[in-house]
Amino acid sequence: MIKKIVCLLLIGSVFFRNTVVYANNKKTVEIIETVDTEFDKNDWYVTGELEFPVTAEEIQWKEYQTRDEMVAACNLPETLVHEISTDELVRLMLEYPLLGDLMLYDNINTGIEIMSQECNILSELLDREDGAEELLNAYCNLEIEEESLIPEYVLDDISNDYEKLDYYLDNSYIEELIQQSEVNIIQDIFLEGILAQEEFVNKLSDDEIADLANEAENKIFEKEESDLYSYYTLKLRT
Repeated sequence: MIKKIVCLLLIGSVFFRNTVVYANNKKTVEIIETVDTEFDKNDWYVTGELEFPVTAEEIQWKEYQTRDEMVAACNLPETLVHEISTDELVRLMLEYPLLGDLMLYDNINTGIEIMSQECNILSELLDREDGAEELLNAYCNLEIEEESLIPEYVLDDISNDYEKLDYYLDNSYIEELIQQSEVNIIQDIFLEGILAQEEFVNKLSDDEIADLANEAENKIFEKEESDLYSYYTLKLRT
């Protein structure tokens, strides 16, 4: 149990470090009528595949001074957002560099609502008739990670001496492993949160709703067996 608590502490510490720039503004976010974009269509296809032009791991991202700059860097050009497939929209949302912002609000519903106002990828997904179907497919295909990527020696070291927490948080390699461990949890929270929205449930057939219920039940058991999820999930629900 001690190692699970340390794992949660590490993940939570990195998460809040990355969001401290704008966390204090979470109660005052205004509705955004138009979205800004920083990159053009070519920037999104630099590698030949549709990918975010900049991610949270890159130097350019760390140079952004405001949250508005981060949001603009993650928004698709208007011409592109309407022409890509729905499954691509879902994939981009699961890779969205600011997806963890959902955890900044009092509940996931509020986070999704505000994110849909500023992120044109999510806004477009909400408008797609097959959006619920593709989100359900993504949820069914999401594998629950059984173990954290954080090395055992780190968990053991911090378990024996909590003062070493800051030392490991300042280690870029360990920080990257912690962020990777966090991704699976945030994706699961997003998919379950958005599929629980009435507007999405209403778009699913009876068979799809049954599939969603069965998959949610299966994932509960998988999380109970997961070292990564067990304590983290308990903490989120308390």
